[in-house]
Amino acid sequence: LFPQSATVLKRELILIPVVGWAMARVGNIAVERGDGARALRGLVKQAKATLADVDQGVWKDGEYKRGQAATFGGSYWLAKRDTSSKPGTDDSWRLIVKRGQDGKDRK
Repeated sequence: LFPQSATVLKRELILIPVVGWAMARVGNIAVERGDGARALRGLVKQAKATLADVDQGVWKDGEYKRGQAATFGGSYWLAKRDTSSKPGTDDSWRLIVKRGQDGKDRK
């Protein structure tokens, strides 16, 4: 359902043998809860690194992996599986935001 998602969890959970190591490998974000400001900076840094490859900008010919998103024809599209097709030409893309629905037109 959410191919590029991450869970925020306490840093101490990563130290649990096997389970914690598995949590770290799948891209969860571990936060040190001691200092609030430092924890927030760490959260932002890890979130950017974890989710950085989601938005690919304007669509260009090439391969897109499942979970990557691109703008095409004024709309925002999400790849449902690995594909090289144009968004909207087959069922490998899901329309996320339709052209003209930016809140400015009040429709």
